[in-house]
Amino acid sequence: MTNSDDDDDVPSLPADTLAILQQFNEERWKTDDDGDMIKEDWQLSQFWYSEETARQLALELNYAAGDTGRIACISCPTVVQYFLKLRGGDLRNDEVVLFEYDHRFEKKFPSQYVPYDYTRPLCVPHYFEASFDVIIADPPYLSTECLEKTAQTVRFLGKTDAKIILCTGAIMEDMALTKANPLRCHLFKKFMRASCLTQKKANITSMFSTSNQSCGNRFKTCDELY
Repeated sequence: MTNSDDDDDVPSLPADTLAILQQFNEERWKTDDDGDMIKEDWQLSQFWYSEETARQLALELNYAAGDTGRIACISCPTVVQYFLKLRGGDLRNDEVVLFEYDHRFEKKFPSQYVPYDYTRPLCVPHYFEASFDVIIADPPYLSTECLEKTAQTVRFLGKTDAKIILCTGAIMEDMALTKANPLRCHLFKKFMRASCLTQKKANITSMFSTSNQSCGNRFKTCDELY
């Protein structure tokens, strides 16, 4: 029997089994070195990014920050995990900071974690004021209040020329980009319209909009999604 015949006899996995295997492989990257996974808490509106989304966002942060930029991550811990992998753990202590409500991440990212509650947007250490070159924010709730208060934190943390990446549901785009609130206009008026990613979070497929000022070309306009 020829090698070609041997290849023909190799069994192939059913499509649904391959899908389960792919999901398993994507979940593995969210597991820490001790094998303990921080599970999503739906009560906190936690729906982790897929591996591909986290990878693309981490690459965009890496591009925007360059070699010396300082990065603030607001309510997006999975991006921090992938960014640390991207940089190979070779980081300054203050290079990337995670502002996050869930205290479980204090153990996972002890050098990066800062407690954060979006309902108290300015209750962060004063020495962080105007100290970040790049900010990525993913408001945990799809509400005007949550977006506005997260925007206050962004404004407090960012340098005058800070590059901002906003991740939220596509239904919030008009609110973020065009509504009359002066604070939001100040922050988001320079945003280019970026792509919506069909984002699978916890087996929930939602339209996930990423708007940014980082000037990278990773996220293209996808008008057909609007």
